[in-house]
Amino acid sequence: MRRCAIALSALLAGCVSGPVDVLHKTGSSLPERQLAADECRIAGLQQVPESTQIHTNPGYYNPGTLQCSSVGNYTSCNRVGAVNIPASVTTSDGNQGLRNRFIQRCLAAKGFDIVQRPICRTRQESAAYQAVRNNQPPAEQIACVPNDPI
Repeated sequence: MRRCAIALSALLAGCVSGPVDVLHKTGSSLPERQLAADECRIAGLQQVPESTQIHTNPGYYNPGTLQCSSVGNYTSCNRVGAVNIPASVTTSDGNQGLRNRFIQRCLAAKGFDIVQRPICRTRQESAAYQAVRNNQPPAEQIACVPNDPI
């Protein structure tokens, strides 16, 4: 049973769901796309800094009831209905949406689009994309992308 669980988790770890965003500009090279993405991300962080929001959930505790029964000199007690949900703290970036829009406008100003493509499932599909990676074809000619789609 343990082997099945390990095999299943290894199989699922390799799965990627849904399409991924791909930076696209017909004829662009990989270094050109990486440079544009880095410049726009850096500008986005400078122009729209992180605004950390802290969210606290106090949790919930209900001790339940104590039910005891006695038989002769022996008393047995059990707690029934006890609930303990521990407190939790999460954080989020309140400016993430605005920063993403800034980055998209920055990339658009440099002539780039963001298109969505599925992850390639076979080595042949990945090899086809790798072959044209340094001279990106029109978006409609890109069927899928490997795990590192820039």
